Amino acid sequence: MKGGAAVTSDKYDAFINAPFLGFPVGTVFDAGSETRWGGVIGIGVEYAFNQNWSLGLEYDHLFMGDRTVTTAAVGTVGLVAGSLSRNENIRQDVDLFTARLNYKFGGPVVARY
Repeated sequence: MKGGAAVTSDKYDAFINAPFLGFPVGTVFDAGSETRWGGVIGIGVEYAFNQNWSLGLEYDHLFMGDRTVTTAAVGTVGLVAGSLSRNENIRQDVDLFTARLNYKFGGPVVARY
């Protein structure tokens, strides 16, 4: 079991999904980004199936919480539409699953007297 701090770097893009001011569908309308801090808890197991090899499985859940992010019109859309901006409330939780195969170089240390 483990716990601690987590950080994510998030980027948000909103795309035009219907013709708008002559821009085609799929054009990025506005964008925003942020660095988000939160908490993490996790659990994992590791099994050594011989002297040098082991297999590990791990699950982590990141609690990133709710944040209001301001996005602004970008590129040519921003030039045509002006300095449009909007606020979006974004809730983010992250689930991470990891499987790993480990190899330990070298053998066991044997004491010689």
